[in-house]
Amino acid sequence: MVKTIFLRWIPKDFFQNMHLRTMKLAHLLLLTLAIGCTQPIFAQRDIRTAMVFKANTTFDFTDEWQYLSTDLYLFNRDKFGKLINELIYDKKHHKKSDEFLEFLCITAKLKDVRFFDNQDVVYPIYNFQIDKDRNKNYSTRISNNREVVRLIDNLPLASTNDLVEAEIEAKAITNHRRPQIYDLVSTQLVNIAKITNPTSAVMSLVGEFGNFLQSSSQPEKKQHYEFSSTIRLYEGENFNQRLYSVRVYAFLPPESKAKFDGSLLQGHIASSINPKIDRPALNRLNTFKEYPMIVIVNYRSRYEMPAVVGDEVDGEMIRNRRQEVERDYKLELINDATYLQERKFTEYLKAFAGLKKEIESYTLAYEVGNTGNISQTLFAIVRDAYELRQILRNRDQEFAADPSYQNIFREKYLDIARHADLYLDKDFNLKNCKVLVRSLFDLERIRPEYMDSTSREQALAGLYAVNLPDLQFLQNTVVGQEIMLRTTNLEAVHYAQIFQQDCELLDRVTATDASLPQRKSLLQRARQTNCRHCQNKIQAHAKAFDARYSRYKIDQLQRQKIERIRLAQDLMFDFLKQQACITASIDSLEKNSMPAHYMLLMDRFDETNAELTQLADLIKAGDAMDEATLKELQGYLERLDASVEAVGRGYGYICEKEAGWCCGG
Repeated sequence: MVKTIFLRWIPKDFFQNMHLRTMKLAHLLLLTLAIGCTQPIFAQRDIRTAMVFKANTTFDFTDEWQYLSTDLYLFNRDKFGKLINELIYDKKHHKKSDEFLEFLCITAKLKDVRFFDNQDVVYPIYNFQIDKDRNKNYSTRISNNREVVRLIDNLPLASTNDLVEAEIEAKAITNHRRPQIYDLVSTQLVNIAKITNPTSAVMSLVGEFGNFLQSSSQPEKKQHYEFSSTIRLYEGENFNQRLYSVRVYAFLPPESKAKFDGSLLQGHIASSINPKIDRPALNRLNTFKEYPMIVIVNYRSRYEMPAVVGDEVDGEMIRNRRQEVERDYKLELINDATYLQERKFTEYLKAFAGLKKEIESYTLAYEVGNTGNISQTLFAIVRDAYELRQILRNRDQEFAADPSYQNIFREKYLDIARHADLYLDKDFNLKNCKVLVRSLFDLERIRPEYMDSTSREQALAGLYAVNLPDLQFLQNTVVGQEIMLRTTNLEAVHYAQIFQQDCELLDRVTATDASLPQRKSLLQRARQTNCRHCQNKIQAHAKAFDARYSRYKIDQLQRQKIERIRLAQDLMFDFLKQQACITASIDSLEKNSMPAHYMLLMDRFDETNAELTQLADLIKAGDAMDEATLKELQGYLERLDASVEAVGRGYGYICEKEAGWCCGG
């Protein structure tokens, strides 16, 4: 809704009877132009202030676009004289009066702004000198030096309301009413003095009032005044600004039928989501030249986080950043939502700094060769890397529908995450830490039952990528418990689906030499899997098979023992017979004339007789081997066979060398 507001001569009781008119901006700041009213000393008609154009850009401004900037452009300044002269029609009365126009003053009032302690702050924008020519016609002395007046720069909007009440007021000041300017200045200085903690933006208004007062107190110098101190509450560079809306106000005589053609301006605004608006563009797009007009250009900005460099993140940097955020929040330069996001991001930076510190400790220990507690150091890195990744995941879930997080903060989180990955790529152990953490998060997204065997093997390789401390140590930490839980669940499924059936089959099979390849195959597969639980289970089933196989082999060797003892006993008869023959032959020899080579045979005969005695003992010992173990039986049969062979070989050697000594020789 557009209101028509009027400018008349200001009487003595202007400030007592003045009624301020306000219009709230529907989405942002719409600067309402208000012109004060009075009864003239000499007759004049009213100035009609009309909003002749309004348009918004097509960009979808979400909640994070919470800062307001406003530019003001004054066009057709030279038409103020024409406008004023067209209003005055009672020239006779006018000539008799000693009161005449001296200034045309335009001021802006901001209302309901937290940063001014809820004080209404009025600040001057223009104060133009007005002259009369020989024909008693009015003219304005106005320069065209200023391209644009930035009224507000990145003013934070209230979190519950994106409206800022404002008024622009034009006053025609006569030579009799110049003290009204002094009243305006003094009132505002008193209001400023009441502000508890005035910002630099507020204090800059004091200088502006001084310049304004100087231009008004010395009319003979024909000075004019233009506002030059932007209300800039936030001095940071971290803003992303876009055009929001354009409004055009024209100052017209009541009966004027002048029309503003906004088609070119409308087309320019609709040409892109962030069209450029400046004085050259407005000059090119504006065809209205008959009367003065003001163009109000509103911008909305969103808070951009200060740059964060991963290599510079440490405790001191985090403290400084936190202090800056607390200061800005206390000054209400950032709203609750941004403050919350900054605090959350600070937590993330602390986790990242902790990871960096652990990596530095590991690197130093490795360089000096102090690897005694390397498993605990690597676990600390896994713990911090897991926490960092978990925080990011939690933020994504918590702020999935928060445009401020999604459009501004999330990319900063990802930047830090990328830095963390770079740190974890420095060597083999650190890379394995990253693999372990990734495996933990992958297992949170899919149940082991729905994974194929290859995927489970890869996941288990990741879980076992790092040589971690013992289970007792892991049980005392959250991340350690998570690793144990994920590993246990994954291995249970993997064993059930891949190895359990074969293990049970091995339990049922008869343990013989024929089934031994089945056992060997299962053990070979155990060596190839990353599932340690599976390896342990296979070893247990193989051990049970080995027990049955051992029983089978014992039974087999017991039968062999009986057979071999029988064979040894048969050979004992032949050995004893041969022993008797050789003994008789030796006894028949003349001891004093025995050749030397007989002595060698006699030594060999004595050794063989000793082996024969041992063989006899072994045969007798066989009766006590019924409960012998497999190893004992194997040893017994080996000794029995060796003894039989030794006796046979000894007697055979003697008979070969001296056949006459042996039976049948």
